Amino acid sequence: MELLQQEYARPKELMVKYSISRPTLWRLTQDMKKRPKFAKAFRRLSKGRELINIKMFDDYMIVRTNEIEREG
Repeated sequence: MELLQQEYARPKELMVKYSISRPTLWRLTQDMKKRPKFAKAFRRLSKGRELINIKMFDDYMIVRTNEIEREG
């Protein structure tokens, strides 16, 4: 599954890329939506169908990792 040339991905593709579960991805995206810098990373296709900008999700994960490292 090649995600490098795509701009947006389905949640399932990000779950595979990061080896995370659906509930973990849901928690991450909910936090991501609350942050103004990342709020525009989502594209709604229809009710219940959403795409996530891959680059912005990667950037969010870097920010989140740095926050966790600073905490403990």
